[in-house]
Amino acid sequence: MSASHDKYRVLLVEDDVTQSSVLLALLRRFGNGAFEASHAESLARASAMVAADSFDVIILDLNLG
Repeated sequence: MSASHDKYRVLLVEDDVTQSSVLLALLRRFGNGAFEASHAESLARASAMVAADSFDVIILDLNLG
């Protein structure tokens, strides 16, 4: 958890809309408010997001298309 945030900052890197929707919904529903989730649909977008901001956890789809 970042010193300046009270939630774990999660970056989900997933190109499948259905899977990203399900994972984000699970984080919201069962995370008890502990997660602030962001989504990137490509490695290029994820790289830009990581360069501009910090994350505590990155969930990466290893089969990005």
